[in-house]
Amino acid sequence: MNYCKRVDFNAKFEPKGNYILHGTGQYDIYEQFQSYDAYRRCLKNYPPIMSVSFIGLYNDLRYDLFAKQLIMHMESYSENSLIIPQIGLEFCKGELKGSNYEKDIAEGRRDEEIAKLMLAMKSIDRPIFIRPGYGFNGEWNGYDAHYYKLAFRRIKNVMQDTGCDNVSLVWSYNPAAIDKDYEKYYPGDAYVDWWGIEIFQTPEESAPYTYTFLRDAEKHRKPVMLGEATAFRYGATLEGWQKWFVSFFRYIKENAVIKAACYINWDWTKYAKWRTWGDCRLESNKELIKLYRNEMKNKIWLNDVDKEFTKKVLNYKQNEG
Repeated sequence: MNYCKRVDFNAKFEPKGNYILHGTGQYDIYEQFQSYDAYRRCLKNYPPIMSVSFIGLYNDLRYDLFAKQLIMHMESYSENSLIIPQIGLEFCKGELKGSNYEKDIAEGRRDEEIAKLMLAMKSIDRPIFIRPGYGFNGEWNGYDAHYYKLAFRRIKNVMQDTGCDNVSLVWSYNPAAIDKDYEKYYPGDAYVDWWGIEIFQTPEESAPYTYTFLRDAEKHRKPVMLGEATAFRYGATLEGWQKWFVSFFRYIKENAVIKAACYINWDWTKYAKWRTWGDCRLESNKELIKLYRNEMKNKIWLNDVDKEFTKKVLNYKQNEG
């Protein structure tokens, strides 16, 4: 099956033309960027252009050091590289029940932290994607829809007040959640640059709860990012290839509004909470690497191979942030 031609909405840092941004992660405080680096080695001549990481809004966080860590890693590759951070901004502390603080954000009690984060992002001379309160409808997060919308808007307003122009905001939905009414969480077109989906079950299982979302994204003229996707419960196995990866790529091929996709290259079995999810690292299966790399050869994927071309396709001017 071929990829259907992508649509263009002229959204912030949307790749113009028939391209899909290729990403992976995730950053871990202990393993740092090992996940990204291992995946990149697997892909050889088709390196991912986006690197996934996560952060929250707390007064004891050093956002300047976080930015420096990102810069050091991104600049460790060739001068022709332009790795783009894709950051999940949590509104709760590690899904800990009752730790959500979207109301605090909405009512201005985290403005200082937002400003520090945005100033740190402004210091990174490249495009950045941030997914505020990702998985907004997930019961594991416990977000109130009213305050979530206000919190998202607050982040956009503080971002503008700091003069941070190199960040694009992604509104990220999880179809595996019980609450499928995503519309009640929508901050509004003026505040959202991209729409996003997190895929953990096979796309076939998620499809009834995402196709309407994809069509609505098109109506709102917003490109869609698959901000997180992993071979949930199959892992990086040949069975996983047949039952998850083939479905994943078919889903992307069939939907013209999808213009970015990030695979979470992670061994979930190391964590008690997610042990049943499997070892989803590509590097754990040489045969799967070949199959996966063959998909990424398609010219529709925007890989990290030409810095100037990337800036042109994303309409990004250096030092605009």
